[in-house]
Amino acid sequence: MRKLGKKLLKALDFILVWYMYNFYYKWCKRIIKIQHIPNKYVCGEDKYVKLWSKFSSKVNVDYYRIFSRYIGNNKFIVPEDICHSFIEPVLNPYRYRPYYSDKNTYDKVFDKTILPKTYCRCILGELLDKNYKQIEFKDIYDILDNVDCFILKPTSDSDSGKGVLLFEKNINGRFYDKKDGKLFNSDFLSRYGNNWIIQEKLKQSEFINKFCSTSVNTFRVLVYKSPVDNISYVLNIIMRIGKKGSYIDNAHAGGLFIGINKNGKMCNFLCDQYGNKFYEFNNIDFKNSEAKIPNYDSIVDFSKKISSQINHLRLLALDVMIDDNNNPRLVEFNISALSTWLFQFTINSAFGNKTEEIINYCSEKRKNIERIKISLW
Repeated sequence: MRKLGKKLLKALDFILVWYMYNFYYKWCKRIIKIQHIPNKYVCGEDKYVKLWSKFSSKVNVDYYRIFSRYIGNNKFIVPEDICHSFIEPVLNPYRYRPYYSDKNTYDKVFDKTILPKTYCRCILGELLDKNYKQIEFKDIYDILDNVDCFILKPTSDSDSGKGVLLFEKNINGRFYDKKDGKLFNSDFLSRYGNNWIIQEKLKQSEFINKFCSTSVNTFRVLVYKSPVDNISYVLNIIMRIGKKGSYIDNAHAGGLFIGINKNGKMCNFLCDQYGNKFYEFNNIDFKNSEAKIPNYDSIVDFSKKISSQINHLRLLALDVMIDDNNNPRLVEFNISALSTWLFQFTINSAFGNKTEEIINYCSEKRKNIERIKISLW
């Protein structure tokens, strides 16, 4: 039975890797079609294939053909399927993900002053206050009595702003969803789900606010805690900017993103999720801009500190904002499906000068990956 179980696990593992390859294969073909990229050899492609073949004999060259047009002929361009199937599972083991993926755990892991203020929450259908004490629905109105607006979001699977809602209070003291005008009440929450959190709508710094005042514009920070020296390194940073009128800054919601250089200077173009370049957005000229992020060093130091506080995970994509007191605040962090394309469309190969270290370590440890846990009696 144990031998059969191991064969089953191996087969399931193969299916999951195959599925991920095909998912991103289709994604690459879509980008190639949109950007009219020729289906032919690009200089340096052979070195790229050789480097990443440590993980798979089937390296998709489309990644290189796409992103070399943005960041040059760089063999360190990260294939999203290999990252998801082999790198993320080594650096962020599956067994530890459920706890850290739940936004309702953040107040237990981090200093509350670096997080959005929590008003109340729901865990597996149980209503709780900010201190995890049980409450009833009527208590939520008392908690929100002096609040003009709040953010309601799922505590898992809220990638790309999915399920994130902004509620504002009208003159009658009732809260309505800004997007669809739905009334906040017990019936609405019962349909919304059993795991959610209600938090303050953060106010951003004056500098960041000028890019889009209706959304909280966040920095996506890719940070890596090296297993070699156990030091946290910020690999890349981009800033997401919401479309004017939207309260979400995600690319999937119409927002754009822009690369940030190591000295904090913003690049002169933005991209959307399909790799289309824009030099003007929200009536702002980026092509001729010399703008620098005033708080760049604090974002870097803040991100390293967050990484050092999470012992089980080594590769994080943080969403950081700068508040109206010019302090970094953690909105959330991602531990899988890290969207390396955000960086590779705009600024650099996702893992930068740590790429070879990551490849060598993860290729050696890949045999320890446990995607599915089955008790083998």
